[in-house]
Amino acid sequence: MSGRQRAWLFGALATLVALVLLETPALEYVKPARLEAALQAVANHPLLPVLLLGAFMVSGAFFISVWLLIAQTALFYGPAVAIPLALCGALLSAMTFYGVGRLLGADAVHRFAPASVQRAVRGAGLETIITVRLVPVLPFTFVNVCAGAFHVEVGVFILGTALGLAPGIVMLSLLGDQFMALLRHPTPKAIAAAALGILVVGFGVAWLQRRARGKASPRD
Repeated sequence: MSGRQRAWLFGALATLVALVLLETPALEYVKPARLEAALQAVANHPLLPVLLLGAFMVSGAFFISVWLLIAQTALFYGPAVAIPLALCGALLSAMTFYGVGRLLGADAVHRFAPASVQRAVRGAGLETIITVRLVPVLPFTFVNVCAGAFHVEVGVFILGTALGLAPGIVMLSLLGDQFMALLRHPTPKAIAAAALGILVVGFGVAWLQRRARGKASPRD
């Protein structure tokens, strides 16, 4: 995490804490109850799980970060639903574009996929797949396509993807739960829990990124 990113993180936390603890009029424009009601109304739609799974597919096609969809899922549902649903959506997207890579073949993928992704994925085993999934060091869809094109074993790919994504999905789902608790009851305890969760996730991701960059560095 760069100095600028840390500054933005602490600035956002400071603003959130100041708004709630000082009870400024700006909170009237946020309308937490209305926001929660809107999210709950969407979450209660019977087709939402199907739409979310479709959104994971669309995000992969347009190279949108899978973590944005995971975070969105965490806002709509509690951890008990968000974790398996987000994991299924991410795996569905991963396997679809793994298949695309198989169809295209290594020669075609070599012409458009980033060289860093190709070097990291070519001949990858379980540990490498887990590492590149653990933090967003390499583009999600390009990893999927390259894994298929370079014939990474399907079982290794699925298991590595699931194990690598699981910690982040769990953290985001718990963080989303804390956010909803903050909307319902913006007490100092809820604010502190949300702030602590954001800090833990932020610094945890920064540490994992540094560690994963070393492991996922291009190989000769």
